Amino acid sequence: MTHRDLASGFHVVTGHTREGNQQQDWRQLAKLNGTLVIVMGIANLPFICEELLMGGKSPATPAAIVMSATRDNQRRLTCTLGTLLTKAQEANIVPPALIVVGDVVRLSDRLSFIPEVMERAYSERCS
Repeated sequence: MTHRDLASGFHVVTGHTREGNQQQDWRQLAKLNGTLVIVMGIANLPFICEELLMGGKSPATPAAIVMSATRDNQRRLTCTLGTLLTKAQEANIVPPALIVVGDVVRLSDRLSFIPEVMERAYSERCS
């Protein structure tokens, strides 16, 4: 979520509020420095992406979705904010999923330990 060269902080918000409750101000969130982490946001992904872009977040901002994090069926999609919605639809991303928007996403391949951990856990269950 943070890296001293890319983001010194992060913000965690829900992407899905109870009906009747006020939605996040995505345009204001787009202006914040650091990494944006969105939980429960897949159903509202079209609106979230549009509002972040309208709020000034660059379409070239790195973005990722981690579906079923820490489970043996975990999947990760990395792209840009401008292509996130289309790529998520093409990849058939469904909840539960975590959305991450920010420069630290560029490091996800180098810092990902989950596949190794999950592979080891799966191997131990099967032996």
